[in-house]
Amino acid sequence: KSEHKFIKLKDIKLCESGDKVIATGTVAVLPGILGSQYFYIVGSSGVQIYNYKKDFPNLRLGDILEVKGEISEISGEKRIKTKTKEDMRLMESSENPSPLKLECAEVNDDLMGALISISGEVVERKGSNIYLDDGSDEIKIYIKNTSGIVAGDIDEGAEINVSGILSKTKTGLRLLPRSPDDIIYKDIENYEEKSLDIMGEISTSYEWELEKRNKKQELLEHFLVLAGTIIAVLFILYIKERGKTSS
Repeated sequence: KSEHKFIKLKDIKLCESGDKVIATGTVAVLPGILGSQYFYIVGSSGVQIYNYKKDFPNLRLGDILEVKGEISEISGEKRIKTKTKEDMRLMESSENPSPLKLECAEVNDDLMGALISISGEVVERKGSNIYLDDGSDEIKIYIKNTSGIVAGDIDEGAEINVSGILSKTKTGLRLLPRSPDDIIYKDIENYEEKSLDIMGEISTSYEWELEKRNKKQELLEHFLVLAGTIIAVLFILYIKERGKTSS
């Protein structure tokens, strides 16, 4: 008989280090993305699945796993420590899990390991740390080199939506996006539409100016031709009149 007890992901936080558990969840991030020795499964909450030897089965996002292991803790974050890849049994494949949409003020320790989504303004960027404020509070976003995201491309003042795994370190909670797809610029469509509108306005205005200028030029040309004709006629009449006077 197994000494491991079945437990829901949302109750992992109630476990003590050393407890032997079996939990079921959906793969939300693959090994090697946020760390070489772990990945995350999510469901009612989420948890890190750790293996010291990096002994993992072939996994895909959306795979539903039954994981057997021992509870351990690092920097206040609970995780399930496994021994071999046989401790991670594939039950079925499903769609990629959707993040839980939250406000910054709703983020707390109970959501550690969960896949969440936050929208707000980038108020500060320090190296790989980005601070997002949605008006209710602020959250730290940490960009890992292995995620493929370039932190320097994210400008202060940008309005973005960020999805990722909620993790914890000694300095507090942080959100870990998994790939460039986890960062969406909220105003990119509006920006493109505005750009097109502005271009359209400039184009229309420019064409109108050209048309106006062409009309002015035509009028000027007509005037010059008319003035030249009048001068020529007056000059001929002057010559004729002078000829009569001299004779």
